This record gives sequence, structure tokens and C-alpha cells, in this order.
Amino acid sequence: AARLYRRVSARKARRAKKRVGGRLSTILDGVQALVDREPFDVVIAGHIHHFAETPLRGRAGAVRLITTGAWDEWGEGPNYVHFDGDDLRLKRFAP
Repeated sequence: AARLYRRVSARKARRAKKRVGGRLSTILDGVQALVDREPFDVVIAGHIHHFAETPLRGRAGAVRLITTGAWDEWGEGPNYVHFDGDDLRLKRFAP
């Protein structure tokens, strides 16, 4: 069952990446509206299937949007957001 759902998810992710104004665009629009209203330094969004750090400009100035990637073999592999006491970093699990 898990393999079936992963295949379905992978197909959806491939289709979403091909679409103009797809899921990532919707997320970026929503986060931009949020940071325009409230002061944030960092926004973390999981389950986006887009492994990236994206700089934005918000009400309080520079904002980092951190989005976690997919965990399956078709995506970016296992990844996470790490806080070292000073900074947040997007990292991949090492085998």
C-alpha cells in the first residue's frame, strides 16, 4: 500500500512541477501575505516537496522561507531543518 501511495504522490508532484502557478506558487503567495502582515525572520513550511531556502522581503525586512522536500526515492530523500543554537539550516539525512 505504501508503494502505491508513493507512486501516486510522485505522479502528483511531477504534475505540480509542470503547472505554471502550481503548488509552490500558491505557497509562496500565502507566505508572502503572511510576512507582509506579521514580522518574521524565518518561516518553515513542511510537506511542500520542494527542498529549498527562499529569500523573501516582508514587513520586518528580510525573511527566510525554508521548505522541506519529499522523503521518497523520487524526491530529495530524507531531509530536515536543524537548529544549532544560532541558526536554522536545511539538511539531508546522511546514510
